[in-house]
Formats: sequence, structure tokens, C-alpha cells
Amino acid sequence: RTHGFLRQQMRALSQIAGTKPADIDFVAMPMFVLFNLASGVSSIIPACDMKNPGSASPRIVFEQLRSERASRMVASPALMENLGRSCLKHDLKLPEMRCVSTGGGPISPDLPGMLRQVAPQATVRMVYGSTEAEPIACIDDREISVTAAKKMRSGGGLLVGNPVTGCTVRVIRSQPGASLGPFDEDSFSSLVLPVGEIGEIAVAGNHVLAGYADASSNAATKIEVDGQTWHRTGDAGYFDSAGSLWLVGRCTAAISDIRGVVYPFQVEYALAGVTGVRRAALVPRGGKRVLVLEPAGREF
Repeated sequence: RTHGFLRQQMRALSQIAGTKPADIDFVAMPMFVLFNLASGVSSIIPACDMKNPGSASPRIVFEQLRSERASRMVASPALMENLGRSCLKHDLKLPEMRCVSTGGGPISPDLPGMLRQVAPQATVRMVYGSTEAEPIACIDDREISVTAAKKMRSGGGLLVGNPVTGCTVRVIRSQPGASLGPFDEDSFSSLVLPVGEIGEIAVAGNHVLAGYADASSNAATKIEVDGQTWHRTGDAGYFDSAGSLWLVGRCTAAISDIRGVVYPFQVEYALAGVTGVRRAALVPRGGKRVLVLEPAGREF
């Protein structure tokens, strides 16, 4: 990362962060500590191993949030889910919290509602991005319509909202492992898929990393188009008619058989909202699609 890249990334994050100098931010994602330092915002460093955020003690996390009077929180869905379940179980609230942001992994259908119960005054924000392009899109939970929620619960994937200003997003024909380009604009546009069709999500913008320290890694994820670098996220998704972006999983995870193509995440996410299902996995085995369910105790 160059100083210029970090400056552009800060500008992009500033659009969606809405931070104030008086904020106290619990930050479980290291890059946001740098953003806070540059913004004059205090950061709370989690008292747990951030290599495994899902195993962080929800009791310790809650005590930090409460004792340090945190007004904001940025953490992975895994940490948020453990915290949310623990708080609901013990009837604990975070009344001073005004913004909760999560991303970097699958967000279960029940997580936003759970966080709203724990932090009733907070905006629950879901941010989609990658190490090379952060942020790409974001959406607040209250912006998700009844129709969109129903679509997610019936296999439509995960709604991640509209692309942030300064980030250009295209859905292109998925070709995992193949290097693409260089192209001119016309050649590149022939790869771009129409609304509703699933393909690989590619992004461009000043806050999108143009290359790696090891340049040999560029071929697999970078596309040069008339001098502009596009980053291939490796994520599969599509645009709806309203211009919102949806995720359906990783491109390499697609199951293709005589029934067509399905992305396991579409099925697993839909089932994550079913009462009594703790986790679900769709896997190909012996030419069949096998659905594996882990029940949640007696509710199943």
C-alpha cells in the first residue's frame, strides 16, 4: 500500500463511516484502526485473539464495550453473532452504541435483528469489500425491504447494497483461474453480463489496489482496461433492476451438474434463517447434491 492508496481508501471509508471526533470505536479489524487514527477517533483494541474472532469471549467483549463506553463497533459476523447471542441470553444491552458495522464474512439473516435488540439506538451497517478493495458496497439493515428479505430467504443470495461513490462495479463472465486482458473498453464490455445474470464481481477505483508486492500474483486477479486496473474479487454475484448488488458465494464454489448451476451459499444462507437449523452445507457427492444440516437442539 502506498500513502496515496491509503488516502484514497480513507476518502472512500469516510463516505460510509459517519464518525465523529468524540466517538469511541471498538475495532476488531486492524485496517480500521489506521482509519481512526487518521480521523482523530479513539479505538478500543479487543482483549482477545483477533486471528480467531469467532472464539472471542462474548463476556470480555461486552465488558470492554460497557466499561469503555463504546459508541461504535466494527467486527466480523462471527464475533458479532457470539456477542449478540450472549447478550440476548443474559438480557444485556448496549444503549450507548450508535453504529454497528460488520462484514468480511457471511452475515446470517438473523444477525441484524439480533444486534438491533442488543443496541437499540444503533444503525446496523453491513459492508461488503475485500482486502484489495474496501469498501465496495454497503447497506443499513433498515434499507432492506420485505421483498428483498424474502428473496434472500428463498435462495436469492445476500443483498449488499449499492456500490459506494468512487467504486465502479461490473459483473463479468466467470472464468476462475484464467488470466484476462489486457482489453480496450469495447472488448471488456463484451465480458460484462446484463442485470440479473450471475458472474464474477470486478471493481475499479482510486481505492482499489492496483497490484501486489509480488507482481507475479497480479495476473490471476487484475485486468488492464485502457490503462485502468480492475480487480477480480473472486466473488460471484449479480445486479438487480434497482442497481443493488447481490452475492451468491465464491466463483470456485459453483456446483455444475445436469440440473444446472447452483452456488452453495445461496442454499446455505436461505437455510440459516430457518428455525432449528444451526448450520447448513450443500456439497456435490457422487453426482448428487447433498445437503448437510446441523440442528439447533430441540427446535429442529
